[in-house]
Amino acid sequence: MHKRRTSPQRPQKITLSGKNKNTLTPLSVAGFSENDINTLNKSAVSFIIHNLQNQPEEVLVEVWNRGTLVFSDNQAICLPANDSYYWIWDGYGNDDILDTKVLKSPDLLIRLTVRHNESSVVYDCPLNNSAAKVRWLDVRIDRGAYVVDVTLRPSFSYGGMSGQCAAVIAKSYAELEQLAKEGIERFWSRDGRLAQGIGESIITREGEFNVRITADINAEPKMANFKLIDRISARFGRSTSLVLLRRVYYNSGFYSHKLADSGQSANKATVLTSQKFQLTAAHEVGHLILDNFTRFTFRRDYSWSHKGTSTQYTQVALKNTPMPRTGEIDLMKYSDNPVSMQQQWLHTVASAEDVKGLIGLASVVFSLKG
Repeated sequence: MHKRRTSPQRPQKITLSGKNKNTLTPLSVAGFSENDINTLNKSAVSFIIHNLQNQPEEVLVEVWNRGTLVFSDNQAICLPANDSYYWIWDGYGNDDILDTKVLKSPDLLIRLTVRHNESSVVYDCPLNNSAAKVRWLDVRIDRGAYVVDVTLRPSFSYGGMSGQCAAVIAKSYAELEQLAKEGIERFWSRDGRLAQGIGESIITREGEFNVRITADINAEPKMANFKLIDRISARFGRSTSLVLLRRVYYNSGFYSHKLADSGQSANKATVLTSQKFQLTAAHEVGHLILDNFTRFTFRRDYSWSHKGTSTQYTQVALKNTPMPRTGEIDLMKYSDNPVSMQQQWLHTVASAEDVKGLIGLASVVFSLKG
């Protein structure tokens, strides 16, 4: 005999074990002021299953989402009469995949199948989970393949065309948006796609993972909006992520004039402009990432000082901050002695710590409905 009940007047119930244990942080990446050894972030959530009966029970614990089994314990729990059991779930399914979209699904539930003698009763315990820090981000971790797929949802709008120049062909908004998307995906991924030794995997308490970034420009909810502006005049347009002023300039006119003066081709100017725009878009969106994972720390200057390489208010590179001539160039740092754009294109990447900070922003708060 098999019955299903959802009434709160049940002989078994489930509760969360405590407020400080209700947040699951993917890969338990450390907070900004912590390190991987002493972090308080948890990669699992604890529940308490209570047996309110005067007799022992066998309880099978499963996690379901929209009629699909996500996770099941290998064997039932033997729960003594009037006793409790701590059940810990790390968010991974039976397929060894953790997906924060699934963890935040409104249809996610814990199912308790209570077996006694020849009968069993099913109790569904709906969850009401939500994003702990930001809503514009999700991660999918395949711990069998050691791959983290990060989906962030940037927001762009057309800021128009600035200036006049007959020699420059304006970009459409669709072209600008696509370039910005590709820039974020290129410079925030750490999966070995760049030059050898650049942007390699991150090291976590749970192992070494490749990180692949997808910038979904169509889905909601989104990050704060940036205007994309095609500046075709010779005057350089400075991009910014300041509130109310967020914009990224495609400086086609500036680079066209600069390269023409040195006898270089218009095609090379287009390539240079596009590469610089992609890098700049990734950098400016990066400020929103850094701002969020340092929000509740005493290091809010981490983002606006470009990790200690610029002044905060005038945004000028500090003296004696050269770009590395070999190895990685940090996407979020400034320099008073940059290398060529070709070198920047091949060697620039978000640092491993900043990418781990991005993953940490995908933390999920667990709660039970009702």
